Amino acid sequence: MRAYKETVVVGDLQTAVTRHSGYSSAGDYGTALTQDDGKAASGKKGYSLSRDWSRSESGDWGVSVAGNEGVAVSGDFGMSRTGMDGTSTVKDFGFAVAGPRGSAVSGYKGISKADTGGVAVSGEQGFSDVGEGGYVASGVGGRTSIEYMEDGLLHTKTGVIGENGLKPNTYYTLNENSEFVPACPSLKES
Repeated sequence: MRAYKETVVVGDLQTAVTRHSGYSSAGDYGTALTQDDGKAASGKKGYSLSRDWSRSESGDWGVSVAGNEGVAVSGDFGMSRTGMDGTSTVKDFGFAVAGPRGSAVSGYKGISKADTGGVAVSGEQGFSDVGEGGYVASGVGGRTSIEYMEDGLLHTKTGVIGENGLKPNTYYTLNENSEFVPACPSLKES
């Protein structure tokens, strides 16, 4: 196995592994792993993992993990996880998690969790949760929560879309009184 720019592509029930700046792809039920600056993709029910500044994709029921500033994408019922400043996306019924200042997006009845200063968005009847200083949005019938500090203690403000003036598909943050207020998340600096 070469240490740099190695590429491995395999079929069903197989594993693909690469190192620096490589690309991995595995078929159905497969596993794809890569290291720095690489890309990983796996088939349906697969698992993919990539390191910092990389992209990871898996099919339905798959698990996708990418490092800091990475992008992780999974299909229906999938799970995606990224580190700091990353973007994590899943389809319906999925679970998306992003680190500080990251973005987590899920579809219908999905769950999105972003850490401090992040953005969490879920679809209809979904749940969006974000750390302190973050932004949330949910579809019709969805739920939202934002963490905040008060008197040195961590608290959580929760809301249900359609109640107490919370509108679907609208970004919210908390004001100085820990109340939901409509907001527009700022774009990340390039």
